[in-house]
Amino acid sequence: MFANSIEGYIDYYLAQPAILSDYETTVLTKARELGGVSVTQYEQAWSRYKQCMTDLGYKNVILDHLPNGLYQRVMSDTIPDQAKYDKAMRDDDDCYDDIAVIAQVYNAQIGNVHFYTDIDEGFIDCLRRNSLVPISYTADQYSEERASQQLSFNLNDPEVVGCAVANNYFYGYEGEPHTNWFQ
Repeated sequence: MFANSIEGYIDYYLAQPAILSDYETTVLTKARELGGVSVTQYEQAWSRYKQCMTDLGYKNVILDHLPNGLYQRVMSDTIPDQAKYDKAMRDDDDCYDDIAVIAQVYNAQIGNVHFYTDIDEGFIDCLRRNSLVPISYTADQYSEERASQQLSFNLNDPEVVGCAVANNYFYGYEGEPHTNWFQ
């Protein structure tokens, strides 16, 4: 744990200005005063990401809005060739980098309220708090199940995906939205 409060978590990032965009610094400074990133700040950040992608010429840029209120990027299903793929991934990264820390702070507020530095611990804690696994379920048990590919919970459940996103696991899942940035 590198913070024990949302203010401490924000301070952790504000103390590293080299990794923050100017936009993130402004939003996080205000969030620090408010005691956390607000829903409005979070949604404005994601709107900024979408606008950035649209301004770069991509169409049908959508976000996966999860049951816990978090967003996850939805990548294009089809990218015509390797050069366009490489450019699209760079553009996506650049647009996301402008809001990444805001998203990470808000995600922690929702799904990693104890600010675990171990992603598995945060993920499992979120699952337990949301009654998606038994309270006795542990990160070690998850590690064993993952290694055997025999999970005792459904990775395709949007609520499970919400806990995953809140703890910086991003993955495709059955039933997720699809898009094509080139149509």
